[in-house]
Amino acid sequence: MQNLFRETKKTFGQVDIVVANAGLMESKGFFDFEEDEQGELMEAVEAGKIIDVNLKGTMNTLRMAMHSMKSNPLDLDGARGSIVLIASTSGYFGGTGVVSYVSSKHGVIGLARASQTVAQQLSIRVNVVAPFFTPTHITSGYSEKWKDYGLPANTTADVANAIVTTSMHPERQGHSMMVAGNLVREIEVARTSATKDWLGVEIFDIMTRGGKFFNDLGGYTLPKARS
Repeated sequence: MQNLFRETKKTFGQVDIVVANAGLMESKGFFDFEEDEQGELMEAVEAGKIIDVNLKGTMNTLRMAMHSMKSNPLDLDGARGSIVLIASTSGYFGGTGVVSYVSSKHGVIGLARASQTVAQQLSIRVNVVAPFFTPTHITSGYSEKWKDYGLPANTTADVANAIVTTSMHPERQGHSMMVAGNLVREIEVARTSATKDWLGVEIFDIMTRGGKFFNDLGGYTLPKARS
């Protein structure tokens, strides 16, 4: 990844758009309790790999992208660059049982939310595209049955178009675009606006005041590392 950024800057002068799109899904169930010869539970090694690629890889890519873009001149829309993180509807709805994949995509959503303050300070746009079912290798096990049920599916072109549109849109900042059956909807702003309804007025008030506290403080105060 470091070489990719280095060579891109060497060839084109700067990095303008980054899409973090690598992803894996597990081939073993997280709760398939495999035991060693002594009857001890074995670590779910594949689950760690899913988190490494889907979440840690996305975190590394985002960090490298923001580091590269922070020195870019502002464009005509007032941004230094645009980053699109590829999540999934599994980042919002986690009922399919693929534990590692769902956990990693929830992490990508959290990463996008947690990055907004610094992204805005650096004038870098960070957004998410969250596709629903799209026929690819990781969905090949049930693609035909999906069709038999008459359910709509994305094409890879649908998802690619949403990524391009999101990356180029000058007013997209902190948004999450869900792509589902040829439909594209912004869901992160909608979720935020509905917070009072699902939390209740009392908890919403506490959360709002707490948010103001951290804003007034200049951000979350990091704890000192323990010796």
